[in-house]
Amino acid sequence: MPTLRKKTVIRVLLAVLIVEAALLLPGIYTHFISRSKEALFDEDSELVKIRQVFDHFKEGDFEVVVDGNYRKPAELVAWARGYIQRQYHPGEDTARSWIENHCYRSLKGEIMYFKYSGGKTVPMRDVFLEALNQIEGKPDKT
Repeated sequence: MPTLRKKTVIRVLLAVLIVEAALLLPGIYTHFISRSKEALFDEDSELVKIRQVFDHFKEGDFEVVVDGNYRKPAELVAWARGYIQRQYHPGEDTARSWIENHCYRSLKGEIMYFKYSGGKTVPMRDVFLEALNQIEGKPDKT
């Protein structure tokens, strides 16, 4: 019978820990979520600017060319959401520096570009920096 008591005690302790965790986690969760929302929805946030640039190009009459592979704009935006989350470092990156560093060459070292329906190609970085200028209210360089 002593082993039955040990198992019962262990089960009770686990239940208590689970209940305590359930009571504590919502507060911790709420704290982190509210901090994330502040960063994500602050209109001056650099991360928001990056997302706005990508969202601006989720549809269009062009293809995205990366390492010789042609992708639809929506595929780029879907892939970019995860990439941005992994590669953006708050406090270290500005939207401009992030675009300059991550939107020019692929991991294989090839220039990434947009290919428009007329055949014109433009490096992705240049197009994104132009869109960022519009978001930030800066004049066009053209």
